[in-house]
Amino acid sequence: MPNPETVQQSQSFNLDKVIYNDDDFAIAVGVRSGEDKICLAMRWNGDENGAGFPFAGKHPLWLSLPSDLTQTFLLGLLQKQSLTEDSYLSILDYLRGVEIILPNHS
Repeated sequence: MPNPETVQQSQSFNLDKVIYNDDDFAIAVGVRSGEDKICLAMRWNGDENGAGFPFAGKHPLWLSLPSDLTQTFLLGLLQKQSLTEDSYLSILDYLRGVEIILPNHS
């Protein structure tokens, strides 16, 4: 199973920090190429015999999400009972930098 911290960055996603890792699944914060907002990326880590998903050839990769989903996912992660204190504080730090998106109730 690849360690999420060592998964290669793609041409479109630059990893900053892995903020959630339960061994099977990981979520990271980074920036998509050509954008100035942070976004999240995720991956299924796989087992000792595989690269997990997504991957290209035998190389594990990150699946980056649209930046407008960042706030929602970060708020949801704060509800996880299994978060470490470091992960919890990192998520709060990233939330301070996220452009707040208010729902349109017109």
